[in-house]
Amino acid sequence: MEIGVWTNVSFMAFSRILRKENNMYAVTYLINNIACLVILSVLFHRNNSSLNHGTGARLFQSLIVAVMFYVLLDLLAGLQENDAIILSHTMTGLLNILFFDASYLVSYLAFLYGEYQIESGILSNAKKTALVSIPLILLLFITPLTLRYHFFFYIDEGGNYVKGPLYAVLLLGAYGYIMAMGIRALYKGTKKKNYVLHDRITSLSTFVIFPLLAGFLQAMFTGISIICLGGTIALIQESLSSLDAMITTDSLTHINNRTTLVQYLDRMIAESHNGDSHCRKIFLLWMDMDNFKQLNDTLGHLEGDRALIQFANVLKLTADGYNSLIARYGGDEFCALLKVSDEAEKDRFIEELNRNMKKPDIVDPKYHLSTSIGCVEYDTTIQNIPDFLRIADHELYRIKKEKKAGLS
Repeated sequence: MEIGVWTNVSFMAFSRILRKENNMYAVTYLINNIACLVILSVLFHRNNSSLNHGTGARLFQSLIVAVMFYVLLDLLAGLQENDAIILSHTMTGLLNILFFDASYLVSYLAFLYGEYQIESGILSNAKKTALVSIPLILLLFITPLTLRYHFFFYIDEGGNYVKGPLYAVLLLGAYGYIMAMGIRALYKGTKKKNYVLHDRITSLSTFVIFPLLAGFLQAMFTGISIICLGGTIALIQESLSSLDAMITTDSLTHINNRTTLVQYLDRMIAESHNGDSHCRKIFLLWMDMDNFKQLNDTLGHLEGDRALIQFANVLKLTADGYNSLIARYGGDEFCALLKVSDEAEKDRFIEELNRNMKKPDIVDPKYHLSTSIGCVEYDTTIQNIPDFLRIADHELYRIKKEKKAGLS
């Protein structure tokens, strides 16, 4: 519906509110929800004009649209509940059906977005995607039947909304996907120790905390619009986190970039000089892909990019279970910063990395992936980041020179 029409509806509702005494609940609903719609419209425009149009960005855009639809329905429901607008018995029932359908959709899209962020692989598996969609489909089918059988809710003769005996199931449907996403993200975090995933979990926690807290408060204070504020705040926080990720994440491989590596090294050096290293050895592994220029020349730059992505995936897989940070420094140069108990653990990391590159189910054999690694252990005589990186680069150069000498 055009903005001008909704402006007229809002103006007439506001005029009706002002003619009624002590109707601050309706005023609150009107102001809060319109403010949320304005903020969400700005977020939608900002994300739509972004250069990022990948799966994550499209899911986030869909989520914003779903939340906007939910806020609009909540606005109408709040105005109707506070007698600012008058709807027929049938329209009141339909409005509530659409309201809960929108809540299911928001929760489902938030779940899919979270699964994409924690790289669970559900979205790339059609069977898994269909499986997790079953609760949504069932709820969308069953909820309209409640107007006849009154198990979730019903509308009485006076046009009032009345909770049914299975109302708790309705709430589980509205929040179940979001809670599942939060639990899965936290579980994933216990299995992954790399820096990137912890940042994603911290960001995704707002998707759980703010909506659930707002939903709890909404249940206590039914006459005030609270839950839409919670959802809007969660989307703002995630949008800011996504912007930060664009600054600190490599756009091709989706692992850390040079900026994140330097920031992490800066904190690590500061901790070491302050005596906070916790007696763990720190190794910087400086890597580049062998014969990458030849791969680009023979297979083309598109295949070269795919090879870089597969090498980054091997790094992520290998880093699972290690206290590590992996990053793409630039071109075909990658880094792994390891905090390990001893040198043997570092050697195991390198052995696993080389072994994983040879697995055909991980890396396409046509790329013949291999890497040269310059490894440097950090000590407090290294005073700054450029020195640390330069030493690692020199060590990589020495290793590559020895490889070439061995082949000649």
